Parts: sequence; C-alpha cells; structure tokens
Amino acid sequence: VDVIITGNRPIDAIAADKSRRVAIDGRLADLNRETPKEVMPLVSESWTGHFKWRGQGPMPAAERERLREIADQVHEQGRRLRFWSTPDDPAVWKELQAAGGDFVGTDDLDALRNFLSP
Repeated sequence: VDVIITGNRPIDAIAADKSRRVAIDGRLADLNRETPKEVMPLVSESWTGHFKWRGQGPMPAAERERLREIADQVHEQGRRLRFWSTPDDPAVWKELQAAGGDFVGTDDLDALRNFLSP
C-alpha cells in the first residue's frame, strides 16, 4: 500500500522522516526543490489552473502542447502525473492519455468504464 499525502502537505517533515511510511504529491513548482522521488513520487495539478478547454470541440493546439510539456517535465524526473478538477469528458481523457497522463480522476465511473472498454 502506498500512502500519498495530498493538499497542504508538510514537505520538509516528510522528507526528514527516514522510515518512509508516506510520500507526498508535489506541484510543478516543487520540481525545482530536488525532492527525492521516493518522497514525492507524484505531481498533482489543477486542470482548471492550466487549461481553459473543457472537452468541447478540439483541444487548442497551444493547450495540447502545454499538456505534453507538463507530462514530459514530470516524467523526466521519474514521477507520475495527476490532474484534479479534470472535466468528466472522454475527449479530455483521450488528450490526457495521449500526453502520457498517469491517472484519470472522475466522478463519472460509467463513462470512464465505457471509455476504457475495448
């Protein structure tokens, strides 16, 4: 079982704990802190904080490029990427999947099951 503390997390206290019972999710800004990936294996960001597109019509090219840049930046450090406040829309999930997102957050489990079904 992996325990990941999210939200307002005590980064320095968790980094100092050598027992490594828990880890934290970081933010993009935390990538500059050189926090070991064992302490911060995951980067979580708000979808609405980065993108205006909510799944209607095609994703704007500039936003698609930004999504790929974020995924690449996180993955270059060996971490996983998660967005919160992601629209419950298969078009968004498709773009997230294509960019290399590691998690899909949703409240619409039926729609996600249909999206993931072959």
